[in-house]
Amino acid sequence: MEKKRITGAMLRVLEIVAGEGATAAQVAKELGIRVSAARKHLEKLELYGFVKHVFVRKGVGRPRKVYMVTEEGIEALPKIYGELLVEIMDRLSALGLRNRIEDIVENIAIEIASKNRSGDLRESVEKLNSLGFMSSIKMNGDRIEVVSRNCPILKVAKRHFDIFCTKFHTKAISMLANSYRVELAECIARGDLFCRHVLLLSPPKSS
Repeated sequence: MEKKRITGAMLRVLEIVAGEGATAAQVAKELGIRVSAARKHLEKLELYGFVKHVFVRKGVGRPRKVYMVTEEGIEALPKIYGELLVEIMDRLSALGLRNRIEDIVENIAIEIASKNRSGDLRESVEKLNSLGFMSSIKMNGDRIEVVSRNCPILKVAKRHFDIFCTKFHTKAISMLANSYRVELAECIARGDLFCRHVLLLSPPKSS
Protein backbone atom coordinates (compact mmCIF):
# COMPACT_ATOMS: atom_id res chain seq x y z
CA MET A 1 0.00 0.00 0.00
CA GLU A 2 1.39 3.41 -1.01
CA LYS A 3 2.20 5.69 1.90
CA LYS A 4 0.17 8.89 2.08
CA ARG A 5 2.12 12.12 2.03
CA ILE A 6 0.71 15.14 3.80
CA THR A 7 1.69 18.78 3.49
CA GLY A 8 0.38 22.21 4.31
CA ALA A 9 -2.48 22.56 6.78
CA MET A 10 -2.82 18.82 7.40
CA LEU A 11 0.85 18.53 8.30
CA ARG A 12 0.47 21.45 10.70
CA VAL A 13 -2.54 19.75 12.31
CA LEU A 14 -0.53 16.56 12.73
CA GLU A 15 2.30 18.53 14.36
CA ILE A 16 -0.17 20.05 16.84
CA VAL A 17 -1.65 16.65 17.73
CA ALA A 18 1.79 15.04 18.11
CA GLY A 19 2.80 14.55 21.72
CA GLU A 20 0.04 14.97 24.27
CA GLY A 21 -2.85 15.09 21.80
CA ALA A 22 -5.42 17.80 21.07
CA THR A 23 -9.14 18.34 20.57
CA ALA A 24 -10.63 19.81 17.41
CA ALA A 25 -11.22 23.04 19.33
CA GLN A 26 -7.57 23.22 20.39
CA VAL A 27 -6.39 22.64 16.82
CA ALA A 28 -8.80 25.31 15.57
CA LYS A 29 -7.53 27.82 18.12
CA GLU A 30 -3.90 27.10 17.26
CA LEU A 31 -4.46 27.53 13.52
CA GLY A 32 -7.07 30.29 13.71
CA ILE A 33 -9.67 28.30 11.78
CA ARG A 34 -13.21 27.07 12.44
CA VAL A 35 -13.68 24.01 14.61
CA SER A 36 -15.54 22.33 11.74
CA ALA A 37 -12.53 22.82 9.45
CA ALA A 38 -10.16 21.46 12.09
CA ARG A 39 -12.44 18.46 12.57
CA LYS A 40 -12.35 17.71 8.83
CA HIS A 41 -8.54 17.69 8.85
CA LEU A 42 -8.50 15.42 11.89
CA GLU A 43 -11.02 13.01 10.40
CA LYS A 44 -8.96 12.77 7.22
CA LEU A 45 -5.78 12.14 9.22
CA GLU A 46 -7.65 9.44 11.14
CA LEU A 47 -8.76 7.88 7.85
CA TYR A 48 -5.10 7.75 6.80
CA GLY A 49 -4.23 6.09 10.10
CA PHE A 50 -2.07 8.99 11.28
CA VAL A 51 -4.20 9.82 14.32
CA LYS A 52 -6.73 8.08 16.52
CA HIS A 53 -9.25 9.46 18.98
CA VAL A 54 -9.97 8.70 22.61
CA PHE A 55 -12.58 10.11 24.96
CA VAL A 56 -11.17 11.80 28.06
CA ARG A 57 -13.32 12.82 31.00
CA LYS A 58 -12.19 15.62 33.29
CA GLY A 59 -14.56 16.43 36.11
CA VAL A 60 -18.26 16.63 35.38
CA GLY A 61 -19.80 16.97 31.96
CA ARG A 62 -19.35 15.18 28.68
CA PRO A 63 -15.99 13.56 27.89
CA ARG A 64 -13.75 15.35 25.40
CA LYS A 65 -12.78 13.76 22.10
CA VAL A 66 -8.99 13.95 22.04
CA TYR A 67 -6.96 13.04 18.96
CA MET A 68 -3.63 11.28 19.49
CA VAL A 69 -0.86 10.63 16.98
CA THR A 70 -0.22 7.01 15.94
CA GLU A 71 3.12 5.43 15.06
CA GLU A 72 2.21 5.87 11.37
CA GLY A 73 1.57 9.54 12.11
CA ILE A 74 4.97 9.95 13.73
CA GLU A 75 6.54 8.37 10.66
CA ALA A 76 4.72 10.94 8.49
CA LEU A 77 6.28 13.87 10.34
CA PRO A 78 9.42 15.43 8.79
CA LYS A 79 12.45 13.14 8.90
CA ILE A 80 16.13 13.66 8.08
CA TYR A 81 17.11 10.08 7.35
CA GLY A 82 16.65 7.39 4.75
CA GLU A 83 16.79 3.65 4.47
CA LEU A 84 20.44 4.02 3.50
CA LEU A 85 21.37 5.30 6.96
CA VAL A 86 19.84 2.25 8.61
CA GLU A 87 21.69 -0.07 6.24
CA ILE A 88 25.01 1.72 6.78
CA MET A 89 24.62 1.54 10.56
CA ASP A 90 23.82 -2.16 10.47
CA ARG A 91 26.83 -2.97 8.30
CA LEU A 92 29.29 -0.86 10.27
CA SER A 93 28.08 -2.48 13.50
CA ALA A 94 28.52 -5.92 11.95
CA LEU A 95 32.13 -4.98 11.15
CA GLY A 96 32.82 -4.37 14.84
CA LEU A 97 32.90 -0.57 14.53
CA ARG A 98 30.08 0.14 16.97
CA ASN A 99 32.30 1.80 19.58
CA ARG A 100 33.80 4.05 16.94
CA ILE A 101 30.32 4.99 15.72
CA GLU A 102 29.29 5.88 19.28
CA ASP A 103 32.29 8.20 19.63
CA ILE A 104 31.56 9.91 16.30
CA VAL A 105 27.86 10.40 17.05
CA GLU A 106 28.61 11.75 20.54
CA ASN A 107 31.14 14.22 19.10
CA ILE A 108 28.58 15.38 16.55
CA ALA A 109 26.07 15.98 19.37
CA ILE A 110 28.65 18.03 21.27
CA GLU A 111 29.47 20.12 18.18
CA ILE A 112 25.80 20.77 17.39
CA ALA A 113 25.07 21.74 21.00
CA SER A 114 28.09 24.04 21.11
CA LYS A 115 26.90 25.89 18.00
CA ASN A 116 23.37 26.31 19.37
CA ARG A 117 24.12 27.07 23.02
CA SER A 118 23.07 30.48 24.31
CA GLY A 119 22.50 32.01 27.72
CA ASP A 120 18.85 30.95 27.65
CA LEU A 121 18.09 27.21 27.84
CA ARG A 122 14.71 27.56 26.14
CA GLU A 123 16.25 29.43 23.23
CA SER A 124 19.06 26.88 22.93
CA VAL A 125 16.68 23.92 22.86
CA GLU A 126 14.41 25.58 20.32
CA LYS A 127 17.40 26.09 18.02
CA LEU A 128 17.70 22.30 17.84
CA ASN A 129 14.28 22.25 16.21
CA SER A 130 15.99 22.90 12.90
CA LEU A 131 16.84 19.18 13.13
CA GLY A 132 13.15 18.34 13.37
CA PHE A 133 12.78 17.32 17.04
CA MET A 134 9.94 19.80 17.72
CA SER A 135 11.19 20.34 21.29
CA SER A 136 9.86 22.66 23.97
CA ILE A 137 10.63 23.39 27.63
CA LYS A 138 8.13 22.55 30.37
CA MET A 139 8.25 23.09 34.12
CA ASN A 140 7.06 20.16 36.23
CA GLY A 141 7.28 21.04 39.89
CA ASP A 142 10.92 21.58 40.82
CA ARG A 143 12.37 20.24 37.61
CA ILE A 144 12.72 21.20 33.98
CA GLU A 145 11.56 18.89 31.21
CA VAL A 146 12.45 18.97 27.53
CA VAL A 147 9.58 17.45 25.54
CA SER A 148 10.28 16.50 21.91
CA ARG A 149 7.18 15.69 19.84
CA ASN A 150 9.01 14.24 16.85
CA CYS A 151 11.92 11.89 16.27
CA PRO A 152 13.57 12.85 12.95
CA ILE A 153 15.69 9.69 13.04
CA LEU A 154 13.02 7.28 14.27
CA LYS A 155 13.77 4.27 12.11
CA VAL A 156 17.49 4.13 12.87
CA ALA A 157 16.87 5.12 16.51
CA LYS A 158 14.65 2.08 16.96
CA ARG A 159 17.43 -0.16 15.65
CA HIS A 160 20.29 1.60 17.47
CA PHE A 161 18.65 3.16 20.52
CA ASP A 162 21.78 3.53 22.66
CA ILE A 163 23.65 5.39 19.91
CA PHE A 164 21.04 7.85 18.65
CA CYS A 165 18.82 8.31 21.71
CA THR A 166 21.60 8.32 24.31
CA LYS A 167 24.82 9.36 22.59
CA PHE A 168 23.15 11.91 20.31
CA HIS A 169 19.81 13.32 21.51
CA THR A 170 20.33 13.03 25.27
CA LYS A 171 23.97 14.13 25.00
CA ALA A 172 23.02 17.24 23.01
CA ILE A 173 20.42 18.26 25.59
CA SER A 174 22.88 17.59 28.40
CA MET A 175 25.40 19.93 26.77
CA LEU A 176 22.77 22.63 26.32
CA ALA A 177 21.82 22.26 29.98
CA ASN A 178 25.39 23.04 31.06
CA SER A 179 26.09 19.44 32.01
CA TYR A 180 23.25 19.16 34.54
CA ARG A 181 22.15 15.58 35.03
CA VAL A 182 19.73 14.64 32.25
CA GLU A 183 17.51 11.57 32.31
CA LEU A 184 15.54 10.18 29.37
CA ALA A 185 12.16 9.37 30.93
CA GLU A 186 10.11 8.67 27.79
CA CYS A 187 11.16 7.97 24.22
CA ILE A 188 9.34 7.71 20.90
CA ALA A 189 11.76 5.01 19.74
CA ARG A 190 10.64 2.90 22.71
CA GLY A 191 6.95 3.32 21.89
CA ASP A 192 6.09 6.48 23.85
CA LEU A 193 4.14 9.36 22.31
CA PHE A 194 7.01 11.80 22.79
CA CYS A 195 10.57 12.01 24.10
CA ARG A 196 10.82 13.52 27.58
CA HIS A 197 14.16 14.48 29.08
CA VAL A 198 14.18 15.43 32.77
CA LEU A 199 16.74 18.04 33.86
CA LEU A 200 17.61 18.55 37.52
CA LEU A 201 17.66 22.22 38.48
CA SER A 202 20.80 21.69 40.57
CA PRO A 203 23.88 19.96 39.13
CA PRO A 204 25.08 16.84 40.96
CA LYS A 205 27.69 17.43 43.65
CA SER A 206 31.25 16.71 42.59
CA SER A 207 33.00 13.97 44.54
